[in-house]
Amino acid sequence: MLHLLRTVFPPPPQTAVIIPTYNESSTISETVRAVLQRSTERLQVIVADGFSTDDTAQKARRAGARVLRVRGGRGQQLNKGAELAKAPNLLFLHADTKVPPAFDVHIKQLLQRPDVVAGAFRLHIDSNMLGIKLVQQVANWRSIFFQRPYGDQGLFITKRQFDRIGGYEPMPFLEDYQIVRTLSRHGRIAIANSSVVTNARRWETLGVARTTFFNQVILLAYHVGIQPSILRSWYRGMANKAITNSPNNKPAFIRNIKQR
Repeated sequence: MLHLLRTVFPPPPQTAVIIPTYNESSTISETVRAVLQRSTERLQVIVADGFSTDDTAQKARRAGARVLRVRGGRGQQLNKGAELAKAPNLLFLHADTKVPPAFDVHIKQLLQRPDVVAGAFRLHIDSNMLGIKLVQQVANWRSIFFQRPYGDQGLFITKRQFDRIGGYEPMPFLEDYQIVRTLSRHGRIAIANSSVVTNARRWETLGVARTTFFNQVILLAYHVGIQPSILRSWYRGMANKAITNSPNNKPAFIRNIKQR
């Protein structure tokens, strides 16, 4: 009888997964399907698309996501997705990142702790390159010991806490880095004992050493007060220069930076 009632009147979703996209047709279907298949209960999947010029939005709908179109960059996309969410818990997920099995259970368990304001997953980069494995290990150490996860680790937070801090800053770049800095002033950012799997395209295209160097220069410049719009231009210029030898094979993540 209980099973029949749950079928006819399903319980409200406890988790909303928000995925910002721009020209992510090569990855979005698999990402959405993984979210739906690896949750233990009903949930919302919201794709906040920045007016892609490919068929990202169509593929996301076919995979089972609700799609909304948002202008103004990724911070705005994430905020609009959160506004649409009806669930008490939010997961912000990159379009090229796959969640682990029962990810929603990890989210609920960690967010129930009174000292935890947000959380993220451990990082697994989909590559066997030694340099990339080192990057992965350092990222996990940084997240666990310094509570500084990056956006590709899947940030999760209660909707109440998200609204309390005012959501993402309307920045054209580094919005995920800034929200983690803000949250760290309010409490603990917990790291789940389970990993998301993210695409290695950035490191493989630009090179491990170059990507790491770029990232550190950008963060240092941000900390000394250089505007995110300028940093976005720097990063885009460095990335474009790094792939000059293959201009016809510009990856989506480069185009995404240009769009934001």
